[in-house]
Amino acid sequence: MSQTSFRRKLFWTLGIYLFSLLLPMGFDQFTELLEVRPYDYRDAWYHALFESGYWYQRAVTASPRKPRLHYVRVVILRNGQEPAQIMGQNLCGESGQRAFMASLLRTIARAHPAGIAIDKWYAQSSCPAGDLGTKKLQCALAEISTDVSIVLGAKAENERDIERRSRPLLSELKRKGFRSYELLGEARLPLGEDPALPNVRYGILTLDYDVRKIPLSWPVYASEQDVGKPGQPAFLPSLSLVAAQEHDPSAAKDLTRNPFTGFLNETELNPYSAIDLICGPGAAPSSDWRTCQPGQVDRQALADLKSHLVIVGEDNPNGDDFFETPTGQMPGVLLQANYIESMLDDRYLRSGRDWLIWVLSGTWFVLIELTFHIFSSNVLRALVVACGVTAVLGLLFYNVAVVDLGYYLALWPTGVVAVALRFALAFVAAGEHGNQQRSHDRKKVGVVSS
Repeated sequence: MSQTSFRRKLFWTLGIYLFSLLLPMGFDQFTELLEVRPYDYRDAWYHALFESGYWYQRAVTASPRKPRLHYVRVVILRNGQEPAQIMGQNLCGESGQRAFMASLLRTIARAHPAGIAIDKWYAQSSCPAGDLGTKKLQCALAEISTDVSIVLGAKAENERDIERRSRPLLSELKRKGFRSYELLGEARLPLGEDPALPNVRYGILTLDYDVRKIPLSWPVYASEQDVGKPGQPAFLPSLSLVAAQEHDPSAAKDLTRNPFTGFLNETELNPYSAIDLICGPGAAPSSDWRTCQPGQVDRQALADLKSHLVIVGEDNPNGDDFFETPTGQMPGVLLQANYIESMLDDRYLRSGRDWLIWVLSGTWFVLIELTFHIFSSNVLRALVVACGVTAVLGLLFYNVAVVDLGYYLALWPTGVVAVALRFALAFVAAGEHGNQQRSHDRKKVGVVSS
């Protein structure tokens, strides 16, 4: 082999393995930089494949620890099922959503749950001062929190939220030191700051850009004036982390990076309708929840809520709190329920360390290259053996890394892509070698004939 041919082959070989490694790593780790949400493939031909979570969901749930509903129960305010006057922006007044939430929380409290988490944010300026619905909600929280811990959502703006609101403000904040991964807190209705409400906590509602990851904490500035000040921003826990640790203080204590998790779908989470809890099973959207009596409540549902952590939220497909996941479209409240359940059940996978991925992939690539070198005279045999090596190593790495050590590693796509491209290179090289051999033979025959 000439020196030029050797260099060309070396270049293509190294390029193949580098591409094979960076492709899955890029999908799993660089999605935020590329501003592409994993499994968010609306209107694409491959949407159905990824919506079912064929690859990811099966990879993270193939171990003996299957997702199962142990600790969490979900109550949903569903658009079209709950009374229309409490949905959307109908927040205020004695018939608005805040008053409805006060009645709902009192109903849930009668079930004696282990805790209540509310996947909603209550803005300070959404209702006028002295609003009756707001007062009812505040009274309900003060009354219930004496016996049950309550976690409320706190909203924070990311870079794009601030840009949509005011580009000059974003430029000014960046000049003062605001970074793309930091958040700016928004003013909230004062509920948990009162010393008389010691069991009311707040958690940041922001999710990880990759919704397959459990959000743990975020760097948050309390106000625009805090940007650039020493000691800022402060790291604040997410809603799901606060709720899980209120139930079990040891939950997720060993986590430092947002881990991956598998998902329970809506059917498996079996959410309860808010109006059904208050007014009994089969209640219609036209039911007047204000006149429903305590004896009408769904007693079977309340019995199921007992001693569980109950999360309350809204299901509105037309809102911005709706996401694509490996198991299909899902409202934010069901994502939060999955995160809390995963942390309490210790059912999550840490992100694979970059050095570990490089080492394992490098070992894999050496074995694949060695296979094609040994069977260089028979490309098809090399392909079969390389596929066998990939299958054995894939199962071995999966069993050790995922099942035993609890790491999520995207190695299967790496090995499959590497074998496929390496086979293509070997096939092309074999064809070129055959052509050269035939040309040499023709020249030899010509010399002999002459």
